[in-house]
Amino acid sequence: DVGFIGDSMGYVFKIKFNELDPDDPTICAFSTPDSNDDAKHVYYPPAPFFSQAGELLVYYASGSPFNVYSTDKGGVYVRKDPSPFGCAASVPAPCASGAALFNSSGFYRFTGIGEKVVGAPSVVFCRMFFATHIPGPDPCVLGNSRIYGLNVETCGGGIFDVTTDSYTV
Repeated sequence: DVGFIGDSMGYVFKIKFNELDPDDPTICAFSTPDSNDDAKHVYYPPAPFFSQAGELLVYYASGSPFNVYSTDKGGVYVRKDPSPFGCAASVPAPCASGAALFNSSGFYRFTGIGEKVVGAPSVVFCRMFFATHIPGPDPCVLGNSRIYGLNVETCGGGIFDVTTDSYTV
């Protein structure tokens, strides 16, 4: 069994649990933050799942509920675990290279000033959903929220913008 956890500097670690010795898990470096990720903080748990091709994919986003008024932009990552039972570093998910939203590293930088994820991403029926918040100009102005829906197999998807009631890609 394995699990994934992020830290406040944007790194994600893979934890391999040892069934013969549960008190001795192996912790491996899984992913480093993209240089375009200002927010970095991986506060919410990553969403791991197996693709239809049998690949272990791990999606996660950056941002923190503790600095919601910061103007740093977060983003979402799509990563593949090349060695589900080993300790190899992650690579971009195969779908990222051909997707409009992601760079070649499997990272999409949010477009709103200060936009960051505000909850754990969920994967349901081959779709990942997560919400973001874009802060207002001061703490007394609520700002805007977005809901993203991404196809986990193709990395395609769109943003539902509640301010305009429309989807964009």
